[in-house]
Amino acid sequence: MAERCVLMLSYPFPPASLAGVYRTLRFVKYLPENGWKPLVVAPSPEVFDPAWCDPALESAIPPGTVVARTKVYRPVLAVENFANTLRSWSEHHAAGSGETNGQAESPMAESVSPDPANPGRMKRFARDALQLIFASPDAQIGWLFPAVQAALKLIRRHRVEAIYSTAPPHSSHLIAAVLKIITRLPVVIDFRDPWSRGAWRHDRRGAIHRYLHPGLESLCVRLANGVILNTPAMREEFRSAYPAQPPAKFVAIPNGFDPDFASFSEAQPEKRERNGNDAAIVCHPGSIYGKRDLRPVVAAVEKLVRSGRRVKFEQIGSVENESAVRSYAESLGVRGDVLFHGMLPHEDTLRRMSNADVFLLSQPGAALQIPGKIFEMLPFGRPIVALTESDGATAEVINRYGLGSVVYPSDSGAIAAAIARNIEIAAEFKSTGGWRKAMAAFNGRELTKTLGQTLDACLPKGRPSNRSQGTVPIFAARKMMVP
Repeated sequence: MAERCVLMLSYPFPPASLAGVYRTLRFVKYLPENGWKPLVVAPSPEVFDPAWCDPALESAIPPGTVVARTKVYRPVLAVENFANTLRSWSEHHAAGSGETNGQAESPMAESVSPDPANPGRMKRFARDALQLIFASPDAQIGWLFPAVQAALKLIRRHRVEAIYSTAPPHSSHLIAAVLKIITRLPVVIDFRDPWSRGAWRHDRRGAIHRYLHPGLESLCVRLANGVILNTPAMREEFRSAYPAQPPAKFVAIPNGFDPDFASFSEAQPEKRERNGNDAAIVCHPGSIYGKRDLRPVVAAVEKLVRSGRRVKFEQIGSVENESAVRSYAESLGVRGDVLFHGMLPHEDTLRRMSNADVFLLSQPGAALQIPGKIFEMLPFGRPIVALTESDGATAEVINRYGLGSVVYPSDSGAIAAAIARNIEIAAEFKSTGGWRKAMAAFNGRELTKTLGQTLDACLPKGRPSNRSQGTVPIFAARKMMVP
């Protein structure tokens, strides 16, 4: 079968070490085995904070992969910087002219001064308007024009036959929708997380966004030829939300692990580092933000240490409220038993994971989602203590394959008991049939076959491929956008 080209829109791409990057890397790596040559459009490395970049990750990109790097415009940041400059200038000018005291004593000034804890109506309106214009559906909307321009160049040069986008950020799906309108090429959109039903984001967005996002999601779903969800629960949710769309349009492709990383874990020596003692190591490899909270874990460590167990908890990745967690650990007397490693290069993270006896997974309040870290943990053959609700997708995977324990995220006593129980079974965990079944079910090489089949199914029936046609069905607008 002749190899066909698929254009892949991926905001998280090496060297950026962001959530979702490993899913895209697996697809890029194994799609050629399924008859598709990936061409990637991704932001330039300069777009990302250096703390979130791992230059070594670029070596995981298969040799010869075409990657078009683009700018990302930041209109909200530019407006905020301009506003801050004006505010600083105004305050400096007022201080120099002696106007500050007069304003502070003015009852009118006090009445219109915004309360940071309860911003006024006009302030909320201005904030929502700024977000609507410059950050809808997300702050990465400034990638749209550069990505469309780069994509059209690749489509013209390589005779692309399908377009794939992965999100979040969900601006990627809007880019795919624009390309679908311009080129008429089939489009497959991949939801790594929900969009308009994103449980963690409803309380953070303004009212305008809560009305806007469902409409944008609906537009992208209706324009797409195929829609990929990364859990069966999400697939059923989308089928229910879009009953007018054919059920076969929605396909579940879970996250998985790269067999090469599995080989790395198998190559690690059985005698592991112990940080100078024989304490059991409990490791959480992933950032802590949103509803994730480490304080119940710290309290669980304190309970274990007080009971006479030697336990060390290792946190790999950023922590949104790290200073508060450190203070909490110190107040409980376990500061030396709770270790923060911060962001590490991926290979260093894997080495630290190889030292663990038990993994910790935090996924509260997200019933439809399974964090990708669970699949990176899987090849190491250690039990997992999942801090999540018992009726969600993460709990379903843990229970179905017997991968460890599911514990309510805020119950420190249950967390301590689950850690102790799983430390006891860690040595024999790899011999369980459930772990072997999970290794077969979540092999990234095998899962990529489903993506290849989804792309195949989206090609127009009975129409020659673009490669044999010699032309790509693109509107004249392309010539206006591509020099």
